[in-house]
Amino acid sequence: MKKLTSNSLALVACTFVSQPLFGALTVYEGFEYTSGEGLSTQNGGVGFAGGEAWNVGTATGASVGSLTVASDSLSYGALQTSGGAAMGVRSGSSVAMFRDFGSTIGGSGSNVWMSFLIDVEGNTAGFSLYNGGSEATFSGGINSGYSHRLYSGGGDPMSSAISNSPAAAIAPGAHLMVAQFDMSGGTPTFNLWVDPDVASLGTGAAPVGGTFSSVTSGTQNFSFDSIRIGMFSSDQTMVLDELRIGESWVDVSPIPEPSTVLLVGLAGVGLARRKRV
Repeated sequence: MKKLTSNSLALVACTFVSQPLFGALTVYEGFEYTSGEGLSTQNGGVGFAGGEAWNVGTATGASVGSLTVASDSLSYGALQTSGGAAMGVRSGSSVAMFRDFGSTIGGSGSNVWMSFLIDVEGNTAGFSLYNGGSEATFSGGINSGYSHRLYSGGGDPMSSAISNSPAAAIAPGAHLMVAQFDMSGGTPTFNLWVDPDVASLGTGAAPVGGTFSSVTSGTQNFSFDSIRIGMFSSDQTMVLDELRIGESWVDVSPIPEPSTVLLVGLAGVGLARRKRV
């Protein structure tokens, strides 16, 4: 039987590490672009309309270059990241950039999960999901001490009354925000987590720990066709990263598989032994 040399181990490990383990995702945006460039020219990721880059759309006061690419990812426990992040600083006009999904997400009978990382100083900044040009949900740092906002009511697009989650306002630093839009049981339910336990990443049917709240939304159908990044309060900074939309908690909280970690360790041992020879 042929033995694996240290070079072979390193090659195998690199092969595994170079293939990100992002789960079965409908949408993924890791902002893995060139540091310092404007976000408005970037069109990578998975699940977006073909060839379309982030754009200012019809947002009042927003301008190309309002958001740029940061050099490093945010981190949260062992959550898989890809490098880079979206970064914004607002001192005057509102910042808003949009991107269409490749197809409509959610609707009757669906169970949609979303997660992302955020570090924000100041209120009213984060991600919004849209349907037919109308804002359906907002998640991030919100004034009055909320972290998620659901625009609820009958019909499509969603409108009328606002329901806020009771989750505490987030302090500066990286946070993991998770939302579940559950239509599978007949009654539309909006489940929300802020900073779940890192041990629950990639495991189980739902996050464990952190701040949790739940909102039932009447006749809302949780159907989304686009997303917006927004900053709407003066003198605030924000970093967003690792946007994931999928069909399960495991999809949107991927961590490196044990085999990958083992191979990296074996490669390191092999290279160390070779240096001592």
